[in-house]
Amino acid sequence: MSRQQPAVHVFTAWPAATSYLRQLLAERFSVTLHCTWVGKTRSGTVLSGKRSLLADTFINTGKMLWSRDLYRPETVLVCHTAHYSGLVVGRFLRLLRPSVRVYLFNFYIHGMGRRPFVRRILRWLFRQNLAIAVQSKVEYDYFRGLAPLADVRYIPFGQNGPKEIAPHQITPGDYIFSGGYTNRDYGLLIECARQLQHLRFVIACSRLNRIPPHVPDNVEIMRDIEFTQFHTLLAGSRLVVVPLLDDVGAAGQMVALAAMKFRKTVIYPNFDVLSQYFTDNESGIEYEAGNLGSLNRAITSSYDDMDRLSRIGAEAHLQWKQGFTKECFDTAIARHIISFVEGETSVDTGFV
Repeated sequence: MSRQQPAVHVFTAWPAATSYLRQLLAERFSVTLHCTWVGKTRSGTVLSGKRSLLADTFINTGKMLWSRDLYRPETVLVCHTAHYSGLVVGRFLRLLRPSVRVYLFNFYIHGMGRRPFVRRILRWLFRQNLAIAVQSKVEYDYFRGLAPLADVRYIPFGQNGPKEIAPHQITPGDYIFSGGYTNRDYGLLIECARQLQHLRFVIACSRLNRIPPHVPDNVEIMRDIEFTQFHTLLAGSRLVVVPLLDDVGAAGQMVALAAMKFRKTVIYPNFDVLSQYFTDNESGIEYEAGNLGSLNRAITSSYDDMDRLSRIGAEAHLQWKQGFTKECFDTAIARHIISFVEGETSVDTGFV
């Protein structure tokens, strides 16, 4: 009797973001798309933080449990979003179908994962047939510690970046750009700007980011700007700084990769979540995280050297194009899912 073909169920709040991945998986498996709830009420109110996470988990868990298709043999839950729901439902389904598998990617915990209570919950949820794609060595070590039997694989995040920016908008402007929300050390960058009064800084961040009460005149703070405006500012900058606060896993990649696409020189901290994309002084400029003098030197040594900025930016673009596009990322994710579902192993599942 032949084995039933695995049925892969992809859960995402953004179907377009998984279209190529689903295309790759459909060459081997039966693939079904499920749209998940993303923290917006019927009245249009957007939830955030813990409220959003709890509501997301509760609603999506109910939707998954109500889906008859998930109760069939050889079911694989691939979670691009609704990760906690997938884990809860996977634990339940394994009581009925031991062959059920759960695959997580785009799964970020950040500082919350340090809490003992959170770690205990995750250990319990991870006790199932599980694979996780991670994007840094810190994440790899973290998840391997909590789920030693899981198939954890390091796959650098990749993206194609914004399409709305025209070539003429990508210019070497007269300001240093920094932006993003998660795990940012804007206090260090602003203190650096205070020492470099002759340079102009633009910071595009969330209203939830903590900014020092006294900001020097050469720093412009822009809160909660929309996507295209954010990348227009990035495209028109001289330098891009991604100042991460802690080495706690995935953060800053989207800004760094967009800058690489735009041929910008990126100043990044010595955390592997970002350093994995660059070679210091060849395709980017590294500084010691949390070190004011190191960040100051990285900026002042490059800001006025247009030939150097052009050379580094060109090499960054080449590195992005060859290894860090969304197609590269999706292809690596698809390969991992296929090996996980078909029971294969690989020496390539983590760091050597």
